[in-house]
Amino acid sequence: MAYLQDPRVYYAIERTYLAWVRTQLSILALAFLIKKFGIEDAIDSDALLLAEGALLGMCLLVVGMSMVSFWQTRLSIARLGEQELPSPSAPKVLYITGLLAIGLNIVISAVVALV
Repeated sequence: MAYLQDPRVYYAIERTYLAWVRTQLSILALAFLIKKFGIEDAIDSDALLLAEGALLGMCLLVVGMSMVSFWQTRLSIARLGEQELPSPSAPKVLYITGLLAIGLNIVISAVVALV
């Protein structure tokens, strides 16, 4: 349980999680740009292999970030008291959206890496 008995603590945790999701989407957008404009210009096979490896690494980084940030958010919310939650259903909504974000990151990463 945290020391503050204020619902703003939950909102701060939620904002932090959304900042992580925004960062993940930015990295995926960068990976898509590299795929679209960078790999097609690779002349030799070594440069192509390096670019494909970088793309795969970026996609795996995003999937890992999404899982770690969701887990950290889940642990932070579990430590809150009842007075710090804006409503009893607020954590459930955040958990559902977090799982959807993980699923979307996996799908987008697969599309970027494999297409």
